[in-house]
Amino acid sequence: MKHLFTLSLLALGMVSFGQIYNVTFTVNMANQTTSVDGVYLAGGTLFGIPGDNLMNDDDADDVWEITMAIDVANPEFNPHYTFTNGNCVDWGCKENLGGQPCGDPVNFNDRTLPTLTGDVTLMHCFAACTTDGTCPEAGGPLNVTFRVNMEDETLLGGVYVTGGFDSWCGNCSELTDGDADGVYEFTMEMNPGAHEYKFTNGGWDGDEEVFNATDYTECTLTTGDFTNRLVTVAGSDPMILDIVCFNSCLDCDGGGGGEMADVTFKVDMNEQTIQGPIYVTGNTVDNWCGNCVEMLDPDADGVYEVTMQLGLGDHEYKFNNGTWDFTEVMDSVADASCTLTTDEFTNRLLTVITPTAVVLPAVCFEACDVCLVDATTELSAAHFYMYPTIASDMVKFNFPTGNDHKRVISIYNTSSQMVENTTLGNGVSSFDLDVTALAAGLYIVNVQVAGAVEVKKLVITK
Repeated sequence: MKHLFTLSLLALGMVSFGQIYNVTFTVNMANQTTSVDGVYLAGGTLFGIPGDNLMNDDDADDVWEITMAIDVANPEFNPHYTFTNGNCVDWGCKENLGGQPCGDPVNFNDRTLPTLTGDVTLMHCFAACTTDGTCPEAGGPLNVTFRVNMEDETLLGGVYVTGGFDSWCGNCSELTDGDADGVYEFTMEMNPGAHEYKFTNGGWDGDEEVFNATDYTECTLTTGDFTNRLVTVAGSDPMILDIVCFNSCLDCDGGGGGEMADVTFKVDMNEQTIQGPIYVTGNTVDNWCGNCVEMLDPDADGVYEVTMQLGLGDHEYKFNNGTWDFTEVMDSVADASCTLTTDEFTNRLLTVITPTAVVLPAVCFEACDVCLVDATTELSAAHFYMYPTIASDMVKFNFPTGNDHKRVISIYNTSSQMVENTTLGNGVSSFDLDVTALAAGLYIVNVQVAGAVEVKKLVITK
């Protein structure tokens, strides 16, 4: 029996439907040992986490199927999806499309839905890009040569490459530098497919620790908490990989060797109630500390700024008004011009191309544009901050606007069923909500007060 799943948007306290199409996903597991837990559709903002959407194989041919009703007009619509071979909360059983044309490298190498204009059936092979439901024949193993430039490093011992092929030993597969040019090489036989790996300097005490999911997408794959290099073995000829600098996707003299640019961040807080110091935060800014990089307003014009050095490449960031409780909330659709949405997170995006100094415009808090000089618009009476947006036990609500009216917090699941309803009395400016009773999945949070309404997304994990 097919599983039918309907996604809808709750706004203004009512259910609103756009153009809804039935999309049937099939995935052929011919090249896999299928998990006893079955195969699942997951990913993006539509399909949740592994375990949410079990596919079926009623005729036992190892081709799994599920049909989903998708509202393409839903503002929460995110076209990314993937398949998992089993129910793994850490995404460790997710198909690996790294380096393949159907994997989006800036969205965890997930697949991307085509433009939907009607009901459609999409046919796949697990971990492959075929579109007719067949799986490619697995070829034979190939010789792969790894090369890493260590000229910028102080050697701590031998130089190694490690990965699934040596059970992440760390110091089993040693590279050598026969011509003493600082470039170390190692050749090994590898089976076709995607393989994660990284280099170590002397062993695990000197591994490539700077890799992260934001700045090295062109040569890495992020799975759960781990970001590693990626190579896809394919074809019939031996593969000699490009020389890369240790801790970089490029060679040491190829622009990835540590060039930095002075970047000045500016944010206009004139339309906000200041809750404390103003901060900029991001993975490459402060490792998402939240309150480590303070911005200042020496001329008291309401525009806060700070200058810091960042490396070349992409940088995700956002501004915090005092604390994480008052972080800005960007919309993946309305703010698409200045943001990047990855999985459940929408953050501002800056790309530093050259080491030349960058002075960003003074954008309005929670907006891509500058504030209107004569703006008189105030925050909606229903405006609220919610943290965290991905939670398992408690969610904190803060209300920066006046509190002379009752507020109603309603939470709906994706089947439009109300699963939580709480009324707050006058004068309540913050509230902690226990969500431990909610099942894992995507929810819509609706706050109403004095005829105004605001809606946000909440993801529950277990």
